Amino acid sequence: MPVTAQSFPGPDFDAMSDLLDDPSRPVLAYCRTGTRCANLWVAGCEEAVREQAITDAGQRGYDLAMAVKFLGR
Repeated sequence: MPVTAQSFPGPDFDAMSDLLDDPSRPVLAYCRTGTRCANLWVAGCEEAVREQAITDAGQRGYDLAMAVKFLGR
């Protein structure tokens, strides 16, 4: 499910979110820095836990500009 900064979140966003939300299925998500993976994770989080996800990713140094733009924040 390729995702680029230009196509974020990409046509497979719903499928990726479903995978990330399923604790019974391990997921290998790869990008060189982890930024796209972090942005996909934050963008796909349910609203109730999204602020904590933003805080967690931000504390680890991830630039969440793609997720923020996608979420209209």
